[in-house]
Amino acid sequence: MHALRKWLERERGLEILVADDELSIHEQPRADGRDAGSDGPVMGVAMDIMLVMTGAVAPRLFDLVLARTRSGVEAWRKNRRSVEPGDPPEVEITPIDPPESGPGTPDNGEE
Repeated sequence: MHALRKWLERERGLEILVADDELSIHEQPRADGRDAGSDGPVMGVAMDIMLVMTGAVAPRLFDLVLARTRSGVEAWRKNRRSVEPGDPPEVEITPIDPPESGPGTPDNGEE
């Protein structure tokens, strides 16, 4: 997971957003607590890589980040196949809607 996170931080288009602090990329244990596989025990804990965009995000920028992320993950998987034996980890890219309330939303009194 660490190698994939580092790969994405250097992915063309994402690297600029990371450098400008408009995008952060971090690893965390899987939110649902499940292991990566359901057919038996797996080694280690299932992890997620989260890409968090800061500030107001235009739909066009969101679509660009999503496309660059998908492209970067596929390139990383191809590269991993060439440098390590076995299949690379399975990857699922799922956009998550922001929470309904939080800092800067009318629900907490800020505008």
